[in-house]
Amino acid sequence: MSEKTISLQKYVLSFVMALLMVKLPFPAEGCLTVPGCECPRGPLYVYCNRQPDIPPGTGVTLTVIPPLGDDIIYLSVSGHNIQRLNSSQLVYSSLMYLFLIDNQIEILDDGAFRHLINLERLWLPSNRILVLGPSIFSGITKLTRITLDNNINLRLEGCSFSTFPELTHLSLKNTSIDFNLNLFNSSKCLISYIPRLIYLDITFSATEKIDAELLDSFNAQTLYMGNENITVSYNALEGQPQVQRLHLCFIKDEFFNRTNLSIYQRLTFLKLSDSLSYFPKNFLRSESLQDLYFFRTGFQHLPANAFESLPQLRTLSFVGTSLSSIDKTVFGGIPSVLRSLDLTNNNLMTIPRDSDIFGSPDLDTLEIGNTGFYIDISIFDTVTNLEFVSFYNFSEAFFLGGSLGIITSLKSVYLYDSPPFFPKQFLASDSIENLIISRTAMSSLPANAFDVMPRLRNLKITNCNLRTIHRDAFNNTPLLEIINLGDNLLSTLPDYVFGGKTEASITLEGNPWKCDCNLRWFQTFFSQETGNLGFCYTPPSMHGTGLSKANFSEFVCSTTYYAENQTSTDQINTTSSRFEISSEKIRATTVSLNTNTTSVINATSQQTQTVSQETELPKVNYEFMYTYFKYVSAAAMVTLVSLTFLVCGVVLVARCKQFRFKFNVEQQQLNELSCQNSDGSQVVEKYSEIHQCDDMTPGSTQL
Repeated sequence: MSEKTISLQKYVLSFVMALLMVKLPFPAEGCLTVPGCECPRGPLYVYCNRQPDIPPGTGVTLTVIPPLGDDIIYLSVSGHNIQRLNSSQLVYSSLMYLFLIDNQIEILDDGAFRHLINLERLWLPSNRILVLGPSIFSGITKLTRITLDNNINLRLEGCSFSTFPELTHLSLKNTSIDFNLNLFNSSKCLISYIPRLIYLDITFSATEKIDAELLDSFNAQTLYMGNENITVSYNALEGQPQVQRLHLCFIKDEFFNRTNLSIYQRLTFLKLSDSLSYFPKNFLRSESLQDLYFFRTGFQHLPANAFESLPQLRTLSFVGTSLSSIDKTVFGGIPSVLRSLDLTNNNLMTIPRDSDIFGSPDLDTLEIGNTGFYIDISIFDTVTNLEFVSFYNFSEAFFLGGSLGIITSLKSVYLYDSPPFFPKQFLASDSIENLIISRTAMSSLPANAFDVMPRLRNLKITNCNLRTIHRDAFNNTPLLEIINLGDNLLSTLPDYVFGGKTEASITLEGNPWKCDCNLRWFQTFFSQETGNLGFCYTPPSMHGTGLSKANFSEFVCSTTYYAENQTSTDQINTTSSRFEISSEKIRATTVSLNTNTTSVINATSQQTQTVSQETELPKVNYEFMYTYFKYVSAAAMVTLVSLTFLVCGVVLVARCKQFRFKFNVEQQQLNELSCQNSDGSQVVEKYSEIHQCDDMTPGSTQL
């Protein structure tokens, strides 16, 4: 056998061995065979989420975790009826993220998660779990986050959270766990087994008393605690110098009277909610605190020098509080580094013109307002770096009293719940780039509405009463690239109202569109599918038809036209005095037109249906294409190997035939020699000569 043949065989053998070692990427079975599951991010990410708006008794309801691909790393199952979990349902050793939300789960068998050796995050909120046994999490040591919120009857048996060297986040909000039970506290589980705990949320748990000894067991950097019946010892936090983020809710005033924040040198975030009948000025003493949030608090007045002991304060928020008045020197005259201020949904009606609450030169974000709120817009004269502002439910007078142009740094403006008209002059600004208007009674957009904002790039007007838009509303907006007019009351739009913005991203969904001939221009303008157009609402025959894929030749009108300076349609008055022809001629012409029009429309409709049926493109199933490609690739590889073996076989057979033919020739020559010579030596001599001929080169004369 020649060296070339041997080399070819070695190559084929090596290729086959390499092929056998490669694991072909077959898709997870859950994407293909399990009803109610999908894999929009690829076969390793499985979603089996039942939508909450599906009526009971319809759709797919899972009672167990379905069998899925062995290699999945992400699984989300929600809204089903899985009452019990055991290890036979959770066998995916590669799984890293598991979300089991609102599935009516009541029982977790011991060792239910033992096969999930690579699990890092586990979410089990809003179920009906009753007990966490001591061995429930055995076998999983890589967990970093566990969430068990809103299992209102949940309690612990023994040391449930054992052997968690990597756990950093634990949330047990709104459960029946009492962390002062002797069984739990004496075992010191959290001290011994959760050394890296960063985040702990025990708000609305059954714990009614929090003291220093209990908090020492947690040693968390982020601590959320409190409920309506809780009592917190005044020294409870003294042993927590590592705390960086703290949320206290329903804490009694006595706690704030007897302590302050000065001992927490690493504290940067504080949220106080559902408590405080007075402003806790003495409590708020910290050299490190940067973010301070008040939510649903009871105090009504913000006193002078309220924040003089918070020199690093950068974010200040009062949302949903009883605050009704603010002193003009809340910062005590000291330089403020405040960057973000939120004063929404309070009882404030105004702010003093000379208040220092807007006095920070670093203030760049402002959210302000509630029902009937009013301030003099000139209050912003000294705000030199404001970039983002939100106005909530201001009085109409505020929008008629000036312009935002005085804030030269302003880039983003949000208007919520007011005004009931488009405030063009109020919005006049050379710097505004983003404008969002929502939940207002505004019903129309006038001509050249946005030409006072030459830098406008992003426009969003949603959830308003917007019904009409002037044909020239978007004139002189050269930089506008995102337009969202969704969830309004628009039924039609003037021809090419968006001008030449064919490349802009335009959203129109959520409007009750009247799909008649006045919307035919959509077909050419939105040919590139640059936005979400929504669905037809009327006429009834078109109801539910998607505008992105509609057959616009079916959009017909019954003698309607567009007025040049209006956005509504009017019936053509066929009896106008401008037409000086007899009534008989009108009737005759009408009959003729009706007959011809009917036949043309019928023929056109039939042709349109035929063309639509012939040219309708099938919906692209990317998951099927992905799977098909992988199977075709595998088949191609197998075919290549088969062809390689076939070629080797053909070469081998050819060589065998050649050798056999050569052997037969030599045998025949020997037979002839044996017949001519009886002397054996002569036969050997002749035989050696024959073999010498095999080694001779072409053209050799040696015989």
